[in-house]
Amino acid sequence: MIIHTFDEHLDADEPWHTVNNLYGHGGAYSNILSCSIINDRKAGRFNGAGGVILSPASRTLCSYPYDGGAMEFEWGCRPEVCSEPNHIWNCAFPPSMLYRMMQIHESGNQWPYNEVVVDQFHMVIEAVFTGRGGDAAGIHQRLLEHYGLNENQLPLLSWSGNRLV
Repeated sequence: MIIHTFDEHLDADEPWHTVNNLYGHGGAYSNILSCSIINDRKAGRFNGAGGVILSPASRTLCSYPYDGGAMEFEWGCRPEVCSEPNHIWNCAFPPSMLYRMMQIHESGNQWPYNEVVVDQFHMVIEAVFTGRGGDAAGIHQRLLEHYGLNENQLPLLSWSGNRLV
């Protein structure tokens, strides 16, 4: 699943938007959301905070099997695109190579999480989850009210070990 852990990138008052100037990075970076893909084989997160789960229908722009430093590049993607068989480092994996990025990520013990860059204008939030710090419950409530949803349509989950419940 695609997750974004709260890191002040989503607007606290309107969490369906990203902030305009995160950590002094403005421009196109405010149009993306840095996320990670987690699964049963590797469930590392950027931090222990709560966050949101995005639908696979969300538009992926690029990905990295490690922290790709998306804030340093326009639209979050390094200008050099990864290609097989040997060019897989210091480059951005295009959406068509997401499976290969995950293979590399899962084979490396040094990277607890990967980075998947999502277009904030084409992201679909499926759930909110709690974690250390932050206001997951408050963000969940604001999302329910904004979209006119109930808790069955947009659940609030919590971590139990390496799983969401």
